[in-house]
Amino acid sequence: MASGRHDHCSPSRHFGIPGDGKRDWTLASKTRRALEAKLEGMTLLRMRWRWPIATAAVLAVTVALTVLQFPFPKVRLALWRDPDALAAGQWWRLVMPLLVQYDPVWQIVMALTLIAAIGALAERVFGHG
Repeated sequence: MASGRHDHCSPSRHFGIPGDGKRDWTLASKTRRALEAKLEGMTLLRMRWRWPIATAAVLAVTVALTVLQFPFPKVRLALWRDPDALAAGQWWRLVMPLLVQYDPVWQIVMALTLIAAIGALAERVFGHG
């Protein structure tokens, strides 16, 4: 075995692999770098595909309010955007009507699909925090 700077930690020395230590050390460090790059890529992939928490919350509230309006029609009327109620300080009436879908079923399904698609994309770009 050739004497060199990395002889004490070459694969040849540890595993009894024939060859000079320098070449084996270079191969081992290339393999290590490739493995580290692959693991880093997997970590980045996991970070990119996080569950869209805010989108799921908006969808859950929208589905709940939309389903509740069919057996209880007063839900829709209670959340209606009423100018007099807004003037009286009920500011939540600006947002809540957006979460109640009272259209035909195919429009409700389309609206929920678009909320999921656009919301997930927005969370991937801007984050959910």
